[in-house]
Amino acid sequence: MNRGIVTKRIIQGVAVAFGVLGLMWMFMGLGFAVTGFREPDYLMTLLGISMAVVLGGVLVAIAWANLRHFGSRSIRHVAALVVATIYLCFSSWLFQLMEWLERAKPMVGLLLVAMLWLSLYLMHRLYRALSCKLIQLAGLANGERGDPALLSDAPSDAPSERE
Repeated sequence: MNRGIVTKRIIQGVAVAFGVLGLMWMFMGLGFAVTGFREPDYLMTLLGISMAVVLGGVLVAIAWANLRHFGSRSIRHVAALVVATIYLCFSSWLFQLMEWLERAKPMVGLLLVAMLWLSLYLMHRLYRALSCKLIQLAGLANGERGDPALLSDAPSDAPSERE
């Protein structure tokens, strides 16, 4: 196996994992829909249910698109999911640090905002670097078509040819 096929299989494995996570979120949201309407706060219940179902649907859609058509766009989507997951794990630690700094000195609001923006910028740079490196490893850089074995449906990538 060459490096491009191994990269494709790893990226598709990560996409499948996110797809399974999306299905779990969707079923969890629907389960809350069945049991949650006994609560007195219907608006918050509806908001929580819709957020879980929509987020799960987005994860399933990205996984499905990646498994159907592999290309640089699907690599970018999976890289964005991975970086968003890293940021969500990192943000809980960051918010704890911000809370500790705020207790230590109450007037450090500007520093806290700068830390938040810096973390967002670093995650954006990580996304760009990770997606570019994965596209390069898959052999799809600079508009190249890459290995034909990597592309699952070459004619279906251009919908204008069918018309």
